[in-house]
Amino acid sequence: MTSFDNLTLITDASPSTVNSQISIFSDTVYIGNGTQAVVVGSVDATFNGENG
Repeated sequence: MTSFDNLTLITDASPSTVNSQISIFSDTVYIGNGTQAVVVGSVDATFNGENG
């Protein structure tokens, strides 16, 4: 990536429970395990590349 690259995250309508599927709902990142969506992180609203 360069300083001119832009990464866009698309949010989902709801967290996915599909096994190994990553989803972003609101500002929370989930991974599905086949039964439920497990929280694995969050998206920092500041978008400065630091601590989040």
